[in-house]
Amino acid sequence: SISLPFLKSSSDWSVNVSQKRSIQTQRRTFFFQMCETYRTLSLKNFKDTEIYNPGLHYETLTHISHGPKGSVLLSEGMMFYENEIKEFTLHNGEIKTIGKGFYSTYIQEHKKLFYYFHQKGRREFELRVANGYDLANGKILGRVPLDSRGIIFDPVVQISENSVVFIGEDQKVNKYDFVKRELKSLNIENCIPKAWRKKNRKLICQGIHKKAHYQVSIETGKREVLKNLPFTNGGITYIENHDTLISHSSRTNLWEMKLESPFIVAYSFDEDRGKRIFDEFFSYGIWINEDMSHWFKSTSNNS
Repeated sequence: SISLPFLKSSSDWSVNVSQKRSIQTQRRTFFFQMCETYRTLSLKNFKDTEIYNPGLHYETLTHISHGPKGSVLLSEGMMFYENEIKEFTLHNGEIKTIGKGFYSTYIQEHKKLFYYFHQKGRREFELRVANGYDLANGKILGRVPLDSRGIIFDPVVQISENSVVFIGEDQKVNKYDFVKRELKSLNIENCIPKAWRKKNRKLICQGIHKKAHYQVSIETGKREVLKNLPFTNGGITYIENHDTLISHSSRTNLWEMKLESPFIVAYSFDEDRGKRIFDEFFSYGIWINEDMSHWFKSTSNNS
């Protein structure tokens, strides 16, 4: 069986999903959005806990990402033009609406917020960047590319202190440099950025025309198919300390002609294998690699 060190029984690790208002947590935490709620999943005992339930239909919860220290950012809305970005404060569970947008990525080093915006009645989707939470004055970096299957976009991925990548209007990976204030195409095709593998400085991406995941060098464009990483259209979270990806998948039972229940997977690069760790679905999640216990208010009743 696969041996992932952070899955061993230890008081030092927990993986979390998002839900109600306030919780107790251990040292390492993974938040993810699942159906109608935000939850946490402990990798010590595989117990999941609801942190925040907005009381909305499952299709209205679109994304979760890192915010300024002590908070996470949520996207909610039935239609893209209705989506709002909200800040969830960890220590007290307070919710604050920031403005219209979705698929947000906050860059702590530069206090910049990347997000997508769609205006009702218009065909195009825009990728914007704002200073802090000043969404009203967000600058347009580009528009979402279209192909035969429709729109193609995913949250921006940070690859260094000063740069991010995303799928550009040319359907190639584009890089934005904060210091140089430079936007350029990297001439890497068939690659929707999903995560940055810091250990070998390669981009984890999803194919556009093929159901596959790759790790790609942004310097040379050389790619390697991750054959043993289950395919997902949702988010992929990289855990740097353990060179591991958290993803989700589902399998089709061809004998009984049915789709099996989705499950969460931990994929180890060292062993090139995944471990099915929990029978549940999530679309996007984040890993917070620090002691967060002081951010959470201990309560016995999450209401």
